[in-house]
Amino acid sequence: MFRAKIPKMPKVFQCAICKRTLLGGTYTLIKHFEQCKRKPKSQIKEKEMSCPIPIDMDVQKHWEDHNLVTDSMANWLKEACGCKTHECLMDVSDEYYFNVFKTRIPEGKSCWQKVDRRYGAFQPLAPENIAATLVFTDVNGRNATPVVLNIHSS
Repeated sequence: MFRAKIPKMPKVFQCAICKRTLLGGTYTLIKHFEQCKRKPKSQIKEKEMSCPIPIDMDVQKHWEDHNLVTDSMANWLKEACGCKTHECLMDVSDEYYFNVFKTRIPEGKSCWQKVDRRYGAFQPLAPENIAATLVFTDVNGRNATPVVLNIHSS
């Protein structure tokens, strides 16, 4: 029986300092990283923070359509919302927000929840703990601000 030899795909890495994409193995990445650490900050080209999301796009409406919301848009939004490397963003519907907080999402805003993807991570259930993981943005994903709620226990 003849088996076709499947070519191995090259490994792709990204430098944490200069955000440059590198092809090769771990050795290549380590050598590049050591060179980047020695360079002064002024020589390292900073990652451009221009928003790839069109100004008139409703990001939350099209969040699950990967033909419209590209990976670069999603990554930019995660970075703007302050997600850590182990967190992802989940869109929060107006119904869910109302069920938890008994108030509506402000007009012209979208709500996002930072979700911890680590195995066994605690997912908050109490409203005051959920609020700590929520972020409001404009409909187009700009102007991310953490949710601040006045929850009074009676």
